[in-house]
Amino acid sequence: MCFWNEGIGWWMLVGWVLTLLSLVAIIGLVVWAVVKLTGHSIRHDDALEMLRRRYALGQIKREEFNQIKEDLFLS
Repeated sequence: MCFWNEGIGWWMLVGWVLTLLSLVAIIGLVVWAVVKLTGHSIRHDDALEMLRRRYALGQIKREEFNQIKEDLFLS
């Protein structure tokens, strides 16, 4: 009777599970980092573009345009 062969199967399963969890964690961190690094500037650019369109269409006046633009870049 060899106990080594009976126990090795469980350790292989644990190794596969840990490997899978590690890969999921690494992929999650990469996705989080990309969203964190690029998401901030995209939101400001989109908001500024919408503000410029509203100003160009005459929906807001110059003072309101400048105030909203200042608020966007201070937050």
